[in-house]
Formats: sequence, C-alpha cells, structure tokens
Amino acid sequence: MAMDVGSGSKLEIFFFPFLAPGHMIPVADIAKLFAARGAKSTLLTTTYYEQMFHRSIQRAQKLGSDLRILTMELPLQEVGLPEHCQNLDSISSIEMRMKYLMAVRKLEEQFERLVEEHRPDCVVSDMFLPWTVDVLAKFGIPRIVFHGTSHFAMGASECVRLYEPHTKVSADSEPFLIPNFPGEISMTGAKLPEYIREVTHMTEFNRQMMESETRSYGVIMNSFYELEPAYADYYGDALGRRLWSVGPVFLCTKDFEEKLQRWEDGKDRSDHKSLGRPLSLSRLFESSSAAAMSGEAEVKLEIFFFPFLAPSHLIPMADMAKLFASRGVKSRLLTTSYHEQHFNRSIQRAQELGSDIGVGLPEECQNIDLISSIEMWLKYLTAVTKLDEQFERLLEEHRPDCVVSDLFLPWTVDVLAKFGIPRIVFPGISHFAVGASHCISLYEPHTKVSSDSEPFLIPNFPGEISMTRAKLPDFIKEVTYATEFDKELLESEARSYGVIMNSVYELEPAYADYYRDVLGRRSWSVGPVSLCNKAAEEKLRRWGKSASAGTGDGDDGRDGCLKWLDTKKPNSVVYICFGSIARFTPLQLREIALGLEASGQQFVWVVNKDKTIEAGKEDWLPQGAAELSEVAMKAVEEGGSSHSHLTALLEELKSSKSKLEAR
Repeated sequence: MAMDVGSGSKLEIFFFPFLAPGHMIPVADIAKLFAARGAKSTLLTTTYYEQMFHRSIQRAQKLGSDLRILTMELPLQEVGLPEHCQNLDSISSIEMRMKYLMAVRKLEEQFERLVEEHRPDCVVSDMFLPWTVDVLAKFGIPRIVFHGTSHFAMGASECVRLYEPHTKVSADSEPFLIPNFPGEISMTGAKLPEYIREVTHMTEFNRQMMESETRSYGVIMNSFYELEPAYADYYGDALGRRLWSVGPVFLCTKDFEEKLQRWEDGKDRSDHKSLGRPLSLSRLFESSSAAAMSGEAEVKLEIFFFPFLAPSHLIPMADMAKLFASRGVKSRLLTTSYHEQHFNRSIQRAQELGSDIGVGLPEECQNIDLISSIEMWLKYLTAVTKLDEQFERLLEEHRPDCVVSDLFLPWTVDVLAKFGIPRIVFPGISHFAVGASHCISLYEPHTKVSSDSEPFLIPNFPGEISMTRAKLPDFIKEVTYATEFDKELLESEARSYGVIMNSVYELEPAYADYYRDVLGRRSWSVGPVSLCNKAAEEKLRRWGKSASAGTGDGDDGRDGCLKWLDTKKPNSVVYICFGSIARFTPLQLREIALGLEASGQQFVWVVNKDKTIEAGKEDWLPQGAAELSEVAMKAVEEGGSSHSHLTALLEELKSSKSKLEAR
C-alpha cells in the first residue's frame, strides 16, 4: 500500500479535520508534528477557516517544515443555510446542525478532486468524516482515523454500542457494568447520549463512523500510552485496530509565540479586543492572558433570572438574583410591568449596597392571585408562553452568559438554544421532592396497585418512601390538561445545563447525590435563598409593602407575629405554605386546618387571601389560627447558604465563558 513508501521517498499526507475549532486545532497540530518529522503535510479546510491557520502555518514553514493549506468551499446554500453559518459555533439548533453536517458531506466532490490531483500517500481524517474512506478507496489511498479523545472513551463507547448493556437493565437509573472492558466500569442508561438509548438522527451516523473505522488503515489517538496502557492495549488488541498514540499533540507548540498564536488563530478576528499599549509578551502570558486562555481570568458574568409570574416563584428568584449579584455577577431579573412594582424597593436597596442588579420589563400581564378557575389558569399559561418573542428580543440585545429560568418556563430552553446560551432550571423546591416526582413519572408504581388506598414504595429511590395513589396529583393518575405540560417540564430540564435547588446539601445529602449521580443532572444547592435578606426591613419587604400578619394588617400584625415567634424555642415552629398557585376549596382548607390543630405542633401557615372575605372572618379558620405572610421568615432561617455550591457554579460558568471567549 501507499504507506509502505521507501525511506528515500518523502511521504505526502493530507490532514482533513471536521470543520469545528475543537477538531481543527488538534489536527493542525498533528500536521505540524508530522511535518517536523519530514512529511509533506497538507491541511484541508475551507476558505473561511484558512485565515485562522494562515499565520501558524506560515511560521512552521519559516522553521523549515513542508506544510501547506488547501481550501474548499462549504456549500451552505445547497442545504438551506445562510453564509454566516460558516462557523459551527454560530449554529445552535439541532435542525441547523444537521444541515451543517449535510454541507460538510457535500464536500465529497471537492475532496475527491484534490485527492485525484495530488495523490497523497495517506489521509488522516476526522472520525466525523466517515465517507472519506470510500472516496480514498477509489484511489487505493489508506485512511487513518483521528480521534481527539482517549482510548478509554472510545473503547467504552464501542463496547456499549456492540453489547448494548443498557438494554438489559429495567430502568435508566439501574447501574450496569460495561461488558468485556478492562476494569469494572459502572454506568447507568441515564448517562448515555440519547442516540444510544433510542433511535435518533445521530444513531445511524454513529454506526457509520464506527463501521468506517473498521475499514480504515488505523487510528491516531490524541493521547499517550503511559496514561492508559490497559485501554490502549484493549483498543488495539481486543477491538482489532491499528493504533498510534501521538498526543498530547499541542506539545508540538514549543514557545510562547506559537502558543499565543495557536490560541488566537482559533478565533475570529472580531471575537477579541486589544486594550491599552503593548506589554512584554512573556509577562502578559504569565499573568492575565495566560489566565484568560486557561479560563481563570476574572470574568464578570451577566445572568438573567426569569421566574414564573407568581409570587411564590418570583420572590425566591429575586432573592437568588440578589445572591448572585452579591458575588459580583451582573444580575437581571425579568418580570412584567405589573410585578416590577413589588421589587422596586428591594432591588434599589441591593443596588445601594453595591450589587449590580436590575429589572427587565416585558409587556404587562395580570396578577395570578386573581385567577381561580382551571380555564383562567390555562389562559394565563398561554399568555406567559407568548412572552417568548419579547424574551428573545431581550436576549438578542443583551446576550447574557446564562439564564436561570423557572421550571414552569420549559420553552425558554429552545429560545436560548438559538443563541447558544445555557439554561439553568430553578424548581424552587428540594432534591427529595423533584427526585421523587421523577421516579414516579419514570416507573409509574401507582399503576401497579389495585386501589387508591393501597400503599406502594417509590422504586429506585433512597429510603423506603411509601405513598398511595390518592396522594398523587390528578395529572399523574390520569391524563389531564397538565399531563403533557409536566412531560414538557421534565424533557426541557434534561436538555438544560443544570438545576439550581433552593435547598441545603446537608439537609438531604442522599437525595442531592441521587439527583446528580443517578438521574444524571448537574445540580447546585444554593439555598435557602431567603437568607440573602439580612435586615428586618428587607425580610418584611421581599414582596412589595410590608406584609400583613396575625388577624390584622400592617405593622401591628407584623409586630405581633414577630413577638410571638420570639417566644418560641429554635426549631419548634413549622412553616407551611402551598405556594401562590395552589387553590383550595374552603372545605379543603378546613380539613388542613383541623389536621394542623390536631397535630399539637406550633405552626405558621401562609394562605392566599380571599379578598371577598374580611380578614379573620374565614369560616374555615380553626380557633387561634392566624393569616401570615413573609413575616414568618424566622421559622425557616436556620443554617447558612450553601456557599461551596454557589462558588462552584460561578467558577464553572466563568470557566465556560472564558473558554468560549478563548475560541
């Protein structure tokens, strides 16, 4: 074959990366690595990307390497993509990415003409270009596959594909061992990509990649043998691949000038700015620029916080925005002009304390407290969904680094995908509650009992948690207006970057670990977020004016509540609130009240006020009960906020932002 060129001949090798910076940069490094060893190396790319590597290639040529670039034109119009989609980073939707893959596939004819004209001895092509093996077979030219990951990752992936261990377990959360693979590597189906668990647009493409690899001459790994000898041997011997570990290929870049240029050449010229007069390049690299390239520079994040438009969702989200702003984040709370008035004083106080926090104002919606019927509730949900265009305009204008949006706003993940902006979900409740809900939705244990009163255990969930079907909401027991909506919530959460919980890790470590490790969600416990309000006036004004308390309104009721709480021992008062969305009939409220009274437990119970009935005259109130509002904060103010989780989240977001800016 052409690989068996005699020692007196100079090998000519084509290097063909997939057209994305994360693939092109290491392949360009391999081309330089081979050129430094005497090969005639040719990098194949498009005219758009050629400019990014021009200086790096030119420098290698000056150092004596036989290295060049040949270009092709990406046929975007043929697949219905606009010209500005030359850069894969500018494409966010699945549909557009599939079109981009089609455009790359249509490079086949141009690639074949280059091969026919130059007749290289070998072509190193990206794993994402499986069709190159068929083109090269026409000319008897060997193809070597380039994998930019590791022997471990590729071997594990191939074993899962070949033996399908995930199909032999009963649930996505049930662990399995990767069969016929070194070491006892345990996984769950939830951690596998969607195209392995079910047939998607990527399933066939993945099969083509692995099949084309078996017909290729061999595989180059961007790894080194000493790092993973057992997995390198397995990939070569057990899977039967010719294999060369030539990495880390970036080490071909020896000095600072090359490193800086390699970093810069992977970016569009308009993507970064130069400020001030020149410094010593070595000092620059060792300080701020080095930090920027490694993701460690001090970066000011801008984060949007978008709550569902109900007080019990708005209030904790506003607290979270203040919490993030106190850590140096530029926080923006998105709400309506109706609700904005409730936060003016709270936001103003945070700004006076030095926090960078503001409010965005889409068009007005009405107060959800005025909604009582299911029909009106559905119309309200529809109205909130229609905020998508205003939300998209705000994103277009401000381009935040991240958006924290309410669990009840699943559509935001699709809007954000258009801009490549990560969404973090805020459920407002706990790992226990969300995890239990997930398990019931996944395994449907309520369908396996004979009556509403027969108890069942929540399957695959920490602890023996017993429930009855009667305790489940209607939309789980039967198909209602909310069933499809609940499905959308869970599906959008799976496609989001992660989840923020208004909880404390120490409160529920087993359920926090379960949510992260078994259900496969990134999660951060940053609560109780209410504790960002330090002063008494802040606590009392989290929702507009000071809340009413006791059987009277205003300061008298408030003071009476606080005095009553001050007489109680720590941890002796239970705080009860079903939120601002839940609606109960007077009969249901009466039953809840009687149950609380019969418990003998001291409690604070927050109930939505019926504006048609005079305070204290409600016929469902048991003797001695009092209507309270957010003045009951002392009942829940115990422990501290989870700073380690919040710090970890901010560091991850800053690192992601720096890496994106460094592309």
